[in-house]
Formats: sequence, structure tokens, C-alpha cells
Amino acid sequence: MTQNLCSGGQALDDPERLAALRRTGLLEGGPEEVFDRAVRLATRLLSMPVGLLSLVEQDRQVFKGQTGLGGRTETPISHSFCQHVVMSGKPLSVDDARLHPLVRDNPAVEELGVVSYLGVPVRSPDGHVIGSFCAIGTEPRRWTKDDLDALQDIAAGVSSEIDLRAALRRAEESEAELSEALNEKDVLLHEVNHRVQNLFSLVPAIATLSARSAANTDDLVSAIRERVSALARAHALTVNLYSEDRGVALDALIRAVLEPYEDRADAFMIDGPSVRLASKSGNMMGLALHELATNAAKYGALLSPHGRIGIKWRVETTPDARTLVFSWREAGGPKVATEPNRAGFGTKLIDRLFSGQNGSLERKWKATGLEVTMHLPLPVKNEV
Repeated sequence: MTQNLCSGGQALDDPERLAALRRTGLLEGGPEEVFDRAVRLATRLLSMPVGLLSLVEQDRQVFKGQTGLGGRTETPISHSFCQHVVMSGKPLSVDDARLHPLVRDNPAVEELGVVSYLGVPVRSPDGHVIGSFCAIGTEPRRWTKDDLDALQDIAAGVSSEIDLRAALRRAEESEAELSEALNEKDVLLHEVNHRVQNLFSLVPAIATLSARSAANTDDLVSAIRERVSALARAHALTVNLYSEDRGVALDALIRAVLEPYEDRADAFMIDGPSVRLASKSGNMMGLALHELATNAAKYGALLSPHGRIGIKWRVETTPDARTLVFSWREAGGPKVATEPNRAGFGTKLIDRLFSGQNGSLERKWKATGLEVTMHLPLPVKNEV
């Protein structure tokens, strides 16, 4: 049986209406005492044997509150008078269902003994008609305006309960979102604090080791300024290049550190897979690369127009560990006769950094140039 929709009514299969019904949460669980009390009040006030709060879906009606039907909690939509309240968006008054053209063929008349019916729309907080609040009798009944007013007043209380539940659910969701946002803020603050501590822990070492190798105050100031700037650039990269998978791209870090030598771009041969480093490792690698590039410019391959530097890396993986193997190979620069007698600042700093990360670093001073191989542990789930 079909019916033209009146103003305010909705089709049973209207997806927005069904979504609004699901959002109320009323379909979860069976009847509830607060709604049972409301239908009991309506049946006593109207002297009717059956009362329902019926939630109407596309293929069934679910009784969230009921009295007079024993343990029945739902019926097929074929047995529903309430569907017509939903489709019209208006109250439905049936004095004698056996004679009413809209419902006289409804199976509920014969099977459930439904004869008289008075139902009013129940709406979701956003205005969709989700069901009917109704009183049902097994005998004919001439409904009055007072009957309708009384039923609508009780139904208004039911709607208020539904609205309050929806408001509480929204408040709980907002609280959960706020809690999640606060947790994320705490994580970010912890991360920022951790990074700052890492940076400050390196500054005393930079100052101390620079002082040992500086010839005078100007050299000391220049060395500290240059190296702290390099540290700052490396740190900025770990912030600016940080992504959702929480790391800094090694190739981007290399390009940024080597940017001052872009006029010698042809001198660098860079090759390696995509790898991400945690912020502390990114800071360390940035400073180490700066020291290597600076030394290459002062004493090594970059001094010669024919000098070349090969930068390669790979990731070695075992069932329980991943290791970054990074190599720096210089060639074509001034010949290297022997290993330097005294380790400079860069050498000491890089050694200290790698040992602090459970890594290792090996240098070979060959006649063709310096060769450096670094091993750095990676988190098992860190590679892109």
C-alpha cells in the first residue's frame, strides 16, 4: 500500500531519515523503562490496552517502549500502522481499522486484533520523522481532540528525552575529541622538549671542542657560529620535513646540508633508497654531513675542480633489526699522505654522536681521498 507524502513526511527508505534514526542510538538494545513508563501513562490516560513507541525502519518497526503486547519487541513493516504516521508526518486517527481505507487490509487487524489506533509523529533532534507514539485498542473508538492533545503532550516528553540523549552523546563525543586533542598536544610538547634538550646537550660539546682547536678568539667565535648554525639547520629540517609517519627524509637532509655547495653540484654523486630518520638521528646526521662537507671544502675533494664525492647508503635488514649503512667517498682532491696526527673537532664530535646512538663510524685515509662508512641503527618501522 502506498501513500502520497504530505508536508513533513518522509519515505520509509529515505536514507537521511534512516541515518537520523541510527544516530539516535535508540535501535541499540531493547525496550527501556523510561519509554515504557511513557506508554503506560498514555494507555492509562486514554483507557487503552496497548501503547507503543514505535521506531520505523524500512522493513520493520521496533518497539522502544511498549505495554500490552507481552514480550513482543518488533513486527514486520507489513503489520505497521505507524508507517503511515512517518510517511505523512502527521497524526493518524483510526476509529475502526476494519472500515478505514488506509489500514483495513493490514495483517495486524486480523492477526493482532488492532481495531482503533491513534498515533503522533516522533522526530529526531534534526527533524526527521523516526517513528510514532501511539495508543491501540481492540474495540472501535471515536477519538477526540482532547485525546490527541493528551497523546501529543506525552509524546513531547518522549521527544525531549530523545533530544537530551542526543545532546549528551554529542557532548561525550566532543569530550572525547577534546581529550584526544589534549593528548596530541602533550605528545607534541614532549617531542619539542625532547628536541630542545638534544640541541642544548650538543652546544657545550661544540664550544669545548671548538676551543681546543681554535687558534684565537676570532677563530673560536667563527667555528662556534658556523657549527651551531649547521646544527640549527639540521634541526629545522627535522621540523620542516617531518611528516605524519614521524621522520625526516635522509635524501632531503643531504640536499639541504649540501646547498651551500650548489655551485659544485656536479661534484656529488648521491644514491640510496628512501629512508626516514627520527629527529635525534636527523640532527646528528645533519651535523655530521656538515662537518664532512666543510672538511672536504677546506682540505679535501672540493678543493679541486676535478674532485668528486660519492654519497651512498643502503638499509640492511634482519628479522629483528634494521641498520643504515652510509658511505662518504672522496676522490680527485689533494693526495692524502697519512692519517692526521690529531683528531679535530669534527672527528671527535661525529664519533661522540654515533657512539651515543649505538652506531659506528670507520675512516680510511687513502691516497685518493677520505672514505667514511657509518652504521646507524634504525627503528624496525621507520622506512618509507
